[in-house]
Amino acid sequence: MSAAPVTILLVRHGRTPWNVEGRIQGRTDIELDEQGRLDAVLAAELVRPHAPSRVVSSPLRRAAVTAQRIAEVLDLAPPAFDADLTEQGFGIAEGMLWPEFDERFPDGHVPGAESKLDLVARAHRTLQQHAAALDPGGALIAVSHGALINAVVKRACRRDLADYPGAAANGSVTRLTWNAAESFSFVERVAPLAEPA
Repeated sequence: MSAAPVTILLVRHGRTPWNVEGRIQGRTDIELDEQGRLDAVLAAELVRPHAPSRVVSSPLRRAAVTAQRIAEVLDLAPPAFDADLTEQGFGIAEGMLWPEFDERFPDGHVPGAESKLDLVARAHRTLQQHAAALDPGGALIAVSHGALINAVVKRACRRDLADYPGAAANGSVTRLTWNAAESFSFVERVAPLAEPA
């Protein structure tokens, strides 16, 4: 009999001013805005039913503050920070508006930027390490960034991209399962719609 899978709750950080402006953030360390701080509280309510036991996070402030707020709301230990959950590095494209990026780099290749293959490799490696540290059937919150979450989910949906839910919104929760035999499987994505009661 195989062990119960671990649940991974991938939370995209709350909104930032650069999200509003449509700028590429990458590893530039941007703060949350007022809505972003609310996004963290709403995300906590979305993960609560899964009874997570710990929180890990990218150390970038927008993710770290989201993770700290989630841990506080759920009365969990402070988050552990893991550099392998940091956003994809976009090099010289960081700070650009998306239309400018599309015009300047129509093939999507930015000199010096981190490749999608490298991004997926480090994301999978660290998520597997954190999942393996949990008891079977346990749940982990991992707070990260859009490009990383999207890349992990695309890989989990590789057999049937019709299941791919599209880009992760700020404060959204993407639920995956993991076990040593099957790696990651996509379950669902939910986004906060309203303030908690």
